[in-house]
Amino acid sequence: MSVDDDRSGDAHNEAADTPKHTIALRSALEDCENGLKELLGERICVQKQDGDPVLKRRVEEWAARILSSAREVAPTAVDVRPIAKSINQQRKDGLHDFMCEWNGPPQCPVDTVRIVDSRRSEHIPVPPIDSTVVDDNDSIPEHEVVSLSPLEFKRQYVYRNIPAIVRGLDCKGNCFHPITQLWRNVYKEDHEATDECTSERSINDDWFIENVGRDTTLQIRMPSQAETLDEEGRSEECETTDVTMEQWIDYCRGATSKGDHLYLKDWHLVQYLEMRAKEKVEKEKDGAYTCDRQSVDDSPLYSVPFIFGPDVLNSFLLRYFGGDFRFTYWGPQGSSTALHSDVLHTFSWSFNVVGEKEWIFYPPTFNLADNFSDIQYTGETISFSLTQREGDAVFVPSGWRHEVRNVRETISINHNWFTAASVDKVWECLLIESKAVEKEAGAWGIRDCSAKERMLRGCIGLDVTTFFLAVLSSLVDELRMLSLGCFSIEAPALATDCTTCIWERLFNIRRLSHQLHAVRMDCSLELIHRLNSGLMSVDLGQKCLLLEDAARCACEHIFNENT
Repeated sequence: MSVDDDRSGDAHNEAADTPKHTIALRSALEDCENGLKELLGERICVQKQDGDPVLKRRVEEWAARILSSAREVAPTAVDVRPIAKSINQQRKDGLHDFMCEWNGPPQCPVDTVRIVDSRRSEHIPVPPIDSTVVDDNDSIPEHEVVSLSPLEFKRQYVYRNIPAIVRGLDCKGNCFHPITQLWRNVYKEDHEATDECTSERSINDDWFIENVGRDTTLQIRMPSQAETLDEEGRSEECETTDVTMEQWIDYCRGATSKGDHLYLKDWHLVQYLEMRAKEKVEKEKDGAYTCDRQSVDDSPLYSVPFIFGPDVLNSFLLRYFGGDFRFTYWGPQGSSTALHSDVLHTFSWSFNVVGEKEWIFYPPTFNLADNFSDIQYTGETISFSLTQREGDAVFVPSGWRHEVRNVRETISINHNWFTAASVDKVWECLLIESKAVEKEAGAWGIRDCSAKERMLRGCIGLDVTTFFLAVLSSLVDELRMLSLGCFSIEAPALATDCTTCIWERLFNIRRLSHQLHAVRMDCSLELIHRLNSGLMSVDLGQKCLLLEDAARCACEHIFNENT
């Protein structure tokens, strides 16, 4: 055997021994490198970037081209910079204003919003969207429905971390219209009811039997004996039981409003359907099928509304790991979710395909250092309730504890997600959990960074290396889109004008770049050691930092500042 054969064998054995998680991280790093090389040239990975005149000139030329490509870029960057830097103050102001406007129970202080194509300068009362099948006793909300553009919605609710109800996303041509047509039962006056399901149920059970499978096993949550939270404010795990799809439908048909109820929660239905579709294609092509990268918006059942994106978390996980935080919830009348806050300090959104939910929200605890002396409220517990009707989407801000009860049998789509606006909140959660892991690892005498990262993933489903690369990947994508002149985003009934999209793209770039720099400046994390262990390579860990340097340098030139 030749030396070359020996090397080939060693490389094969190394690849076979490399964990799938590491392979996915390396793939993400390679894409980040290729994306930045496309923008800034081949010298982005030189060890001393500050002293490289070739790279410096290439970055300056790239930034000059961007700034001259559209006259809106430079003034928009000036407008974006203070807003992107003051996101924490915006959250404090948002909470302060929210509490000041709330007169206390039983008034619901949450706005109901309709998203419109064009930007509006005023809040305009509009009729509620008549796009759902509702009971005769359903009443129209007394408060007005506010018409906002996508960016206005983000700046008023997402950036300020304030809850909202969004109506009309199930209208024809909109994001959730396809799934409502498939999952809702349509009643016809001339329909001869020969089956209990089609005559009385609002859910199209046949779709689930045909597309999920009659005998497919589902993991159902048992009712909690005590509604308690763990030390980090998350709901404690409850027991589960396995049933088939057919058994679950039969259970829901016979469930009453009394007693404890089973609940189908955190169901990765979309991922399951995507896997089945791929398997079918692979069989049809006799194994010749090549799996293309997934996009978070490629679900055949629905598309993610523009107001709930761009989703840093799910787009990265789907692209490189095949995992996600996209869930389906299905519960009979009276089923519920106990008091909790969402994983990773993420945002979440919930769309009611069928049914009705009652939410009880608990605003974040006030910091005594903040001036909330002008807020008047009564009672020991500050909470309020809202009703989510069929066809409504609820935006759940980061850190807002809540509990949910199904007023009638309900199926909803729920995503946990984070954007550039909330990336610091997710990092905050990672820091808290990392300290807890460090303490536990220290008690066991564990010093290996790879072991700590595995412990962190096992606890919250994310580790520092994955977070760093997810944010870097999103930043590179934003820079590439900016370079390509992608200033408009097409979405059904949610298109925005050129200036709006430039504003948000620059906002995302500034926020993501700033967060990566903050991660690097945190000396307590041993970041380079974590990157090295996650990628199983000292060279690749260093390359992560060099790519971040190059991306930050490009951002500084766009905003004419030091990050």
